[in-house]
Amino acid sequence: MTDLHAISEAIQEWARPQAEGRFIIVPTFTLYPSNAAVQVFIDGDRNSFNVSDGGGAIETLMKSGDFREDARPGMKAFARRWGLSVDSHGWIFASNVGSEEVTSIVPLVADCSKQAAEFLLRRHRPTVAQDFRPELDLLIKERFHSSYQVDGVWTGASNKRHRFDYLIRLGDERYALMDAVRPDASSINSAIVSHIDVAMAANENVRQTIIYDDRLEWKSSDLALLRVAKAQPVAFTNVQTVLAHLAA
Repeated sequence: MTDLHAISEAIQEWARPQAEGRFIIVPTFTLYPSNAAVQVFIDGDRNSFNVSDGGGAIETLMKSGDFREDARPGMKAFARRWGLSVDSHGWIFASNVGSEEVTSIVPLVADCSKQAAEFLLRRHRPTVAQDFRPELDLLIKERFHSSYQVDGVWTGASNKRHRFDYLIRLGDERYALMDAVRPDASSINSAIVSHIDVAMAANENVRQTIIYDDRLEWKSSDLALLRVAKAQPVAFTNVQTVLAHLAA
């Protein structure tokens, strides 16, 4: 029988609001097209609050590729249909929210933000940044020849099998697990989950590396997230040095 208490505790821990600066950040079960969870930001005093998406909708658009138009005018018209507003930074928000209204406004803002992200992606159709993986493929093939596997599978501490971009056999029962990530939430989150689970197994014979293309623009917060994965983040322009070290 499923343990209700254990499940309740896990969900409560995940969904617990967190304080960050002047904001209280509330996680939600609503997902952007990138599969990142929508977070709702609340600030104010006891009687009047501002409830916003923290810029999540416009950030989804910005991370999806290159686009030239100002997205905010279209966002304002979209949010107005929900009774919400958009500030100069592209944050969707409701202002002067009473404490008794917060629980109903939070899901409203989350749903609006998700649908606004979908609207922006359809409207602006951003050009996806060039994938650097073919370049990485060549470098790995030159260094390791047949001693690697593309889309290799490895089991983590949870006994879940994770798929990695590269599984490299280093000899003497040593292996390297490597992912090539793009500057978007879906790619980053997927790598973090897999690498954390493997790291929890504490296998000294496994080296974990996440490669990011530093020729593209990355947010400092996203680079910080890569370090959370307990795998070594490596800039693509430095990857040959790392590959040589692995092969030594």
